[in-house]
Amino acid sequence: MKYYIFIIVFFLLLVQQVDAQKVGLVLSGGGAPGIAHIGMIKAMEENSIPIDYITGTSIGAFIGALYASGYSPDEMIRFFKSSDFRKMKSFEIRFPKKYFLPTHIIQPQKVQQGLEKLTRKASECSGGNFDSLFVPFRCVASDVYHKESFVFCRGDLATAIRASMTFPFVFEATKVNNRLLFDGGIYNNFPVDIMQHSFHPDFIIGSVVAYNPPPADPNDILMQVQNMIISNTNYNIPDSLGIVLNYDLKKKSMFDFSSIDSLVNIGYRETEKQMERIKMKVRGRISINEINQKRVLFHPNQLYGK
Repeated sequence: MKYYIFIIVFFLLLVQQVDAQKVGLVLSGGGAPGIAHIGMIKAMEENSIPIDYITGTSIGAFIGALYASGYSPDEMIRFFKSSDFRKMKSFEIRFPKKYFLPTHIIQPQKVQQGLEKLTRKASECSGGNFDSLFVPFRCVASDVYHKESFVFCRGDLATAIRASMTFPFVFEATKVNNRLLFDGGIYNNFPVDIMQHSFHPDFIIGSVVAYNPPPADPNDILMQVQNMIISNTNYNIPDSLGIVLNYDLKKKSMFDFSSIDSLVNIGYRETEKQMERIKMKVRGRISINEINQKRVLFHPNQLYGK
């Protein structure tokens, strides 16, 4: 009799351990190729792999924030194909009176307004606490004066996303608490450390859409700027902590958002190739129906493009 009780207790403890396993998703920066993150998330959902926490930088912060706000992969795809997104990319080259160089070429007001429209419902539901979003989330920007990362864990979600994507000269610097913030990729383009420090997950899945840039060509101004401002990044995760998904994106332009479906498919296909490895490491499962039920409970009235 005692033997059977022991077996039952052991089984219950094992089930609790499986249920307790938490999975963190880390999304790198990398510009337009980061749309591949959406394909990766889509493959994860279709294979019932849970996502319990998210950290992201730049485009990874943008897509991570959308998912953390309750948007499905299909809704994110519709958004990036929409006129709303095209409006956010409106050009505006502005030269301040005191300086010769421009401060930015993308209209900051259009970006802020577009992000606020996207995240308003989620911000209301979470009360400005990123731990209370549909998926707990951290957003990484850079404080270039103090030469360190700046991590958003609360506040205005739209401002956090904008700060994380503020690539110098393309976007106007984002001012938060008297700090001028720029693209998170300057100091931390793959925030695995933020994931570990903030959430302590049992397993980490990293999605990398960037690479350390090679020496710039004399005629390639964009690559020259990248070489000057972006620190080399370690895009690896030890096998004991998780798995990294890489994609063949070097031929994709950093600012070309014209191939949404192609980029999504690249992320989806590569994740499917690695799915057996992921399933061997991640024991828990959550169905798409369960995820959608959680979305409805988080904010029943928000679905993009409906």
